[in-house]
Amino acid sequence: MKKLSPQQANTESKILKLKRDNCDTPDFWILVKENLITITKQKSGQYSEGSIDIPRRVFNRFIKFYTTPQ
Repeated sequence: MKKLSPQQANTESKILKLKRDNCDTPDFWILVKENLITITKQKSGQYSEGSIDIPRRVFNRFIKFYTTPQ
């Protein structure tokens, strides 16, 4: 079975094949959905301090900008 990155997992069936659909740090977490990326500021066991849903195409554009040498 071919491994997928979260960026490549753009359908529900592909997302379900990922080892995980999220990543977290002590203060933030990110969740991959079919058409959205959710980023939330939330400490474990605490209420969310803020959250944003970004369309996947917009998030990918931000990532491309951030990772492209200038």
